[in-house]
This record gives sequence, structure tokens and C-alpha cells, in this order.
Amino acid sequence: MKQKPLLLLLSALLLLCGCGAHHAAPAVSQTPAPPGGAAGGYPRQITDAAGSKISISHPVKSIVSGEPAITEILYAIGAGQQLKMNSSADSYPVQCTKLPHFNAMSADVTPILAANPDLVICDAQNNKTILPGLQKAGILLMQVNTGSLADIYRSILMIGTATGHTKNAETLVAQMKNSIQKTGREVAGLPRPSVLLLWSVNPIYTTSPGMFLDNVVRLAGGRNAVTVNLPGSTLSPEAAIALRPQIIIADPATQTQAEHLPGWATGVPAVEHRAFYFDPALEVPGPRLADAIQRLAAYLHPKHVKNQPAH
Repeated sequence: MKQKPLLLLLSALLLLCGCGAHHAAPAVSQTPAPPGGAAGGYPRQITDAAGSKISISHPVKSIVSGEPAITEILYAIGAGQQLKMNSSADSYPVQCTKLPHFNAMSADVTPILAANPDLVICDAQNNKTILPGLQKAGILLMQVNTGSLADIYRSILMIGTATGHTKNAETLVAQMKNSIQKTGREVAGLPRPSVLLLWSVNPIYTTSPGMFLDNVVRLAGGRNAVTVNLPGSTLSPEAAIALRPQIIIADPATQTQAEHLPGWATGVPAVEHRAFYFDPALEVPGPRLADAIQRLAAYLHPKHVKNQPAH
């Protein structure tokens, strides 16, 4: 993506739909895989996103999740009951908020070690704060990567294999791919409205080309108003006005702040016409992303893409 943790702190970041409600991940059969699953019995050998070769010697019964996307994947593939602890940044699904959690902003891994999990699953990029402590402790650790759609698919399949839910993971990936491909067909050939991804206004923090959400906007039939890589992904107020975005993706608080920036009410079409979008599901590179892309496409192209209700 990846502008987290700043992403998580600013919106806590990515932002986005005519509604702020949570949206469910695609429905997947919750039938657990038989012992050994499609990948065979135990031990299971997995090469994770960091290139480490890990061996899972027995069915995993207790898991600690390092970040929201991992937590959402676990629930979406039917492994929610195996989750025993997550991070303080997690908020979806709601039942995950009732679990013990560790401080997402702290390098202290003591709470994680005290939980004595069979497996800790972390993001190789977003969990850098706690990775050294976990590696030093010698706990069974698997790292995933969610920096692109391909990475997300690989992570879902890897987590499915590790947790004994291989078939559910395969089904989820197939559903996501089909949904995104369908959205792509619906927006093919349509004019692409200009979209500014706005995470804060002081400074004006946005998304440069080539980053994760730049691709998400493209998949939904839009185009990033920012066309060059920006140092620190920041803009001056004047440069933002010059972009003349038609749509602004921002959380409600940032929307209000944008409306009061000097010159934006008349100089920025998105502000002038109150064309703001917010969908929290776009913040998390996980199972809900495919539906979130479809909803964004329906907002950008309401005459051509029908907005599907959340599952």
C-alpha cells in the first residue's frame, strides 16, 4: 500500500463512501478443512512473505494477528475461533474488538508472548515494530504481505494453509477475483473521473501514483488526480487546487476541513459540488476490498455500475 501506520492514524486512513458503515466480507462456507487439508498432513512447510521457511507441526488452535487485514482474513475463511489476540488497531468484524489485544503502536511483545499462541501472523511491512521482539523470542511466526492485490491473494491462501482452512481460502480468493474482474468489465471504456485521495489537510497528505490505493481507484474506473510522485506524498494547497479533482476520497472529519481551506470551495470542483466519498473497507487490504472497489465504481459511474448491497 502502503501508507500505514500513518494511513491508520490519519483517517486512520484510507477513507472512503457515501456511508461510514462497515461492510461484510464475501460470504464463504465456514466448513473447516479436514486434518491436513488440501495441502496434506502435518507438518506443513510454508515459505512466508519474508522468505522464511516455517514448519507447522500440528493443527493451529491459537493465533495472534498482527494487524487488521490479517484479522479480517482469519474471520473470512472461518478461522475466527482460532484467533485469541489481535492488535489495538483492529475494529472489524465487531467480535474481534472483544478479544485481548496488544498495543499496535508499541514494540512491547510481552502480551503476545504471554498469550502463548501456536502461531503469530504479522505483516512484513506494517508490523516492523514488533517483528524484532518476536523473532528474538523464537515464537512461531509467519509473515505475510498485503502491498498489492496479488500479495493479498497469496496471503489469504497462505493463511488458509497455515490454519487448516485451505478450501475456504481458495473460495474467497476466487470470489474476490471474479468480483474485481466483473467491475473491470463494467467500467471498461468509460471516462475516468479525477480522484484526489486526501488523508489530511495540514499538511495535505495524499497518494502518489503506483501506490496501492492509486491502483484501487483505477480498478474502480477512476484516475488519480496526482500524476507525479510527490516527496512525502504531500501537496501545497495551491497545487491541490490546480489539480481540480472531481471526487475527493476522505474521512468525514477531513472532508469538513477541506471545505474550509482557502479557495477550495470555488476552486476545487469536488468541494464545490460536495463530491466526497468515504468507505472504511478501502482502508484494509483484505477480504472486503473487492466489494469496496465495486461500491466505489458504482459511485464514480452510477449510470453504468449498480451498487450491490453489503453481504
